[in-house]
Amino acid sequence: MSVTIFSLIVPIALTGLMLGPQATQRPWPASAPAVDEIIFKGFPFPRDIMRDGLEKALGRPASVSEKELNGRHSSRLQFTGLAVELFAEPIGTRGTVSSIELSDNRWRFPAKLHIGSTRAEMIKLLGSPDIDRSAEAIYGCYDCVWDDKIHFVFEGDRIKSMNWDFYVN
Repeated sequence: MSVTIFSLIVPIALTGLMLGPQATQRPWPASAPAVDEIIFKGFPFPRDIMRDGLEKALGRPASVSEKELNGRHSSRLQFTGLAVELFAEPIGTRGTVSSIELSDNRWRFPAKLHIGSTRAEMIKLLGSPDIDRSAEAIYGCYDCVWDDKIHFVFEGDRIKSMNWDFYVN
């Protein structure tokens, strides 16, 4: 008897799942390519750069702090107006840079927004942020598997710092 009830319930349940509302991916705004471009190409060095290559490109850092994270060695190189955190070894094809914090225009970053750009300029270029607070706006990558983000920190209506946050597995 229970086999008969089960054989009747399963097709009904499956039909309900197929006819029910399907999950949809949120539509990409027209500005999605501009967001992804800033996340992936808004800085002047490759993500898979090693520490010695970073120092060749940017010069000697003012300070370096080291730590172990999940059994992997990471370094935070602090320059005037710029901090870069990277892992000591490349991790697959994801690269080694895990975060970049830019707070000074002395560094020639190719991002189309700069320190001092206005919130209105940011929204005109990138559209509405995923998270919008008075002191911070956050955009996530549209065309990537990982949870890469860019944070814009504001002082008043102007960008005070830009922070790239890369997922490193």
